[in-house]
Parts: sequence; C-alpha cells; structure tokens
Amino acid sequence: MEKEVIKSFTNRRILQKLIYNHILYKTGEEAGVVRPRKINLPLLYDLDNSKVRLPPDQQVLTYINMTPRQRENQNGIVAMAKNATGGKLDMGNLFRALAYSLDNALSPFILSGTPENYRDFVEQSPKIAYVMNCIRSVKQWHESNGESASGQVIYMNRGKQFFPLIKEYLEAVTGYKKGVIYDKTRVDEVEIISSEINDTRKELIKEAFLDGVVKIIIGTATIREGIDLQKRGTVIYNCYPEWNPTDIRQLEGRIWRQGNQFKYVRIVMPLIQDSMDVFVFQKLEEKTSRINDIWFRGDRGNVLDLESLNPEEIKLALITDVDRLVRMFFDQEREQLFRENKRAQLALDAIRAVQRDIQDYRSYRERSLEAIRGFKTQLLSQNFMQQMPKAAEDGDVNDKRYKKGKELKEDIEDLLNGTDIQDRDILAMGRKIENSYGLLGVYFSNRYYLNYFKEYVSKVRKTERAVLKPKGFSLNSDLGPAIAQYEAERQTINTKIGTYRGDAQSPRWGELRKEIEDKKSALQVEGRSAENRAEEFGRLNYLLQYRMNAPEANKATETTTEASRSTAVEALELEALALELELELLNF
Repeated sequence: MEKEVIKSFTNRRILQKLIYNHILYKTGEEAGVVRPRKINLPLLYDLDNSKVRLPPDQQVLTYINMTPRQRENQNGIVAMAKNATGGKLDMGNLFRALAYSLDNALSPFILSGTPENYRDFVEQSPKIAYVMNCIRSVKQWHESNGESASGQVIYMNRGKQFFPLIKEYLEAVTGYKKGVIYDKTRVDEVEIISSEINDTRKELIKEAFLDGVVKIIIGTATIREGIDLQKRGTVIYNCYPEWNPTDIRQLEGRIWRQGNQFKYVRIVMPLIQDSMDVFVFQKLEEKTSRINDIWFRGDRGNVLDLESLNPEEIKLALITDVDRLVRMFFDQEREQLFRENKRAQLALDAIRAVQRDIQDYRSYRERSLEAIRGFKTQLLSQNFMQQMPKAAEDGDVNDKRYKKGKELKEDIEDLLNGTDIQDRDILAMGRKIENSYGLLGVYFSNRYYLNYFKEYVSKVRKTERAVLKPKGFSLNSDLGPAIAQYEAERQTINTKIGTYRGDAQSPRWGELRKEIEDKKSALQVEGRSAENRAEEFGRLNYLLQYRMNAPEANKATETTTEASRSTAVEALELEALALELELELLNF
C-alpha cells in the first residue's frame, strides 16, 4: 500500500492558531537580533534578490566529482540496494546501503581500507580535499591583509577516527600551529571536539576559539547545540548533511548569531555527484515544506528555508545519469497523480454522503429551533414569571428565578428574531437552557433534537470546509455542479495517468527525458574537482574585510567589483594611517 506523504495542511490556519496560542515564536530579525548576513553554498541566486538566478560564471557551486575508488564503492552499494528490493523487501540492507552511500560520499575509507597517511586520506576524499583548500584560501586572504585568520568549523557526524588525519594535514600542509599558550594551557590552532573530551577541555577550546587562538574546530554532533562559536567564526563546512532541517539550522547557529565580529558568514555544504546526498536533499525539501507551512504567516517569509539551496535543481546537478533522473521524476509525477485521483474520489464520496446528511441536518436544525420556541412558551407559563416580583429598597428585583427567567427569555427572543441564525448560537442556547434547570426547574423537553443536530453540524461543516469551499460551494448550494467539477477533475487526472502507462515506452517518458535534458543544459552544471570548486569559494573571500561595526561607508553589495573592493581597502588603509598620526600627535 502506498504511503501518503504530507506536504501541506488543509486547515493550516487552525493548526497555526493552536501552535501560536501556546508558543510565542519570533524570528531573530523580528526580535531585533543583529546577526551577520548568511550565505549558503552552493550559491545559485543573487544575494539581494533570491528570485534572480546568477549567470553560470557568477555562481559558487560545491558539486564535486567522485574519485574512481568512490565510484567503485558506489556501484557495489547500488547492487546491494537492488538485491534488498528484489523479491522480499529487506529494509535492513536497504537502510545499510543508504548509510554506506552517505559514508562513501564523505570518504571511501569510512567503508573500507586504511589510508597510508594524512595526504592519502585527504586526496582520496574529495569533500575533505575541498574543505582543506577552502580553509587554506581563507587563511591566505587574512595573512595577505596582515590579519590573524578567522575561525572556521568542520562538521562531520561520521568518521571521527579520521579527525586526527585532518588535523595533521592542516598543521603540516596548511601551516596551522601546535602548542600555542592560552590561559596558561597549551592548545593547538586546530582542535577536535567530540564526545570523548571532557567538559573542561571543551570549554577551554571554545574560549580559545572565541578569542582567536584556536582557528579551526573539527567536530561531531557535540558542537551542533549548546556551544557558541560566533565571535570570530566565518565559515562552517557541513560535510555530512542531516535528515532534519532544524539540525541544519542548529548547526548554522554556532556562528550565525548575535555577537559575531564579521558581517558575513558562509554555510558550505560540499555535495558529491551520484551519491545519497541527492536523497537527503529530497527529504529535506519535503520536511522543510511542511515546517514552512506551519510557521509561515502572511507578513513573514519562510522561517525555515534552505535559502539558495534548491533541492530540485541540486538533484538535476548531482545526478549525471539522465535515465535515472527520468525514472525518479517519472515515478514522482505518477504517484502525485494517483494521490490527486484518490483525493478527488474521496471528495466525491464525501459530497454524495453529505447530500443525505444535509437533509437530516436541516431537519434537526428546524426541530432544535422549535424545541427552543417550545421552551420559551413553557417558561412564560410558569407562576414565577407571571406574578409581580418583589423589589428591594434600592429597586432591584430580589427574586433570582424571575431575573434568570427574564434574561433567558430575552436571549431566546434575540436568537429567534435574528436574521442570520448561526449553528453555534443554536447549540449555545441549548446549553444555556439545560444549565438553567437547577435554578428555574423548567424541563427542556425535546432537548435530544439538539444532540442530533450537534452531530450533523460536525459532519456537514467538516465536509463544507474541506470539500465544498475550495470549489466555491456551501451547504446551501446546489451540489450538482460541485459533483460535476470533481468528476471532470477525475477524468482529467485519469487521462494524464494514461500517458504514464508503459513506463519507458509511455508518451510521458519521452517528454520528460526531453525536459530534463533541456533543464540540465540550461543549468550548465557539472561536477568538478575539489580544487576547482575551492577556487570558486575563494571568489567570496573579499567578504572577510567587512565587519559588523564598520562605518556605513564600508557597506558593500555582494556584486562588488575588484575595483570597488580595492577602493574600500585603500579607504581602510587611509583610516589606519590617520589613526596612527593621531596617536603620534597624542604622544607629543
């Protein structure tokens, strides 16, 4: 049986109201929190207008080719997955294949084999090689500008046994120092945080990172929450994509938060072509859509989004096999049509059922009103309503039964004389009459009509909200046209489903293949080496010059040209020279 995938909520506003009644939620911007500008890589869209796609030569991508060793591993993983789905479904092996593919994308050594040394590990692991090259470019930019290198974070929730090799590479090749004195304790400029270190050491590393002594932190899920690294952090490399969008946001929050000295931070996600990175992004797309549907309000943008990461485009970029892409999109479209057909049929069934219920609903509504009229007549016939009540010295009536009866009579008259009597008002009046029995002692005969009416109100109003109103109908409408609309919709859907029969020989398969080829051609995206992608990353290093407390004159758009960047640097140098002269004058 096909499992339904929830992508939105029919009664989203009701769900939102329920949540917001119990949770006071604001985005950081709504709460007035000043944070750096966050840039997600791969970067496909203009920083100032997320609807404008950048030209290919201005995009900063992270799609990396597999090594031959990874390709060999991936072929074995695909074979394992096929065996798990052939015949009786073996969910255990299927999930193992999925995990193996993610591990292989990070490093083939996580699956098997032992690297000869730190160089061999990095060179055979394209994601790691990409990160190493990016880190070196940031360090070199700072050094060329006479600055201490900013902080960078490497997140990998797998392969922590290889963290020492990454650390060794950064020290031996990139030039980070060991044995730096901080707070009377020796630390390295590259440190590892995992569950194996104690809280005291973890706190020391964190403080050293905030003070700019530790430059690189390599961490597992231990760093995802509860550790703030924002003061000098400029880049997070997420080498192992998580299934949960909120986990991604938690990780980003280590440096993307109030108190960062830098005006821009980069959140980098290296992606390996033809790996399970594609599947993870598809799941992120579905989950993010559901979360946004809950938190989105008319005056608020998407609260949890993937910003520049467009999962559909990334799938097209990461999967090089066109036939595999066609199969993926073909199955998705066909399943969506099946779901739409099922929804239309359920709507038809609901309308036909509600036609019968509407008759009973109207009958019990009228009988409920008659029962209320009958109670009014019975109330007025009571002795305490006909006799003149005694009055107190201040003129107030002290007969509680009379006062209650008079108030109830007036409420009933207001209801019955109304021009637009609502169902909820009838039911509320029924409850009020029943609650009056303890004081008035007047029996509400035929009150059971209101109980039946309440049941039918719940049934028919639910169908009205979910099925009729989306098509512009109500309970008072002629439902014939509504049935005709849903039948026509089903006919259209069934016609579309017919174009999918025959799979690869179907009309839709050929159309879809052409569409995908055109899209891939338009995207002009291909996997590249780690070194080439790191060069693209380096194009954004000029953003490191902008600080949160810089004068307004130093504001720059992300499309700043080399000439304007040089002008900004010259202006900073002139300011520094002026400050030096001022200090010299003060020394006299």
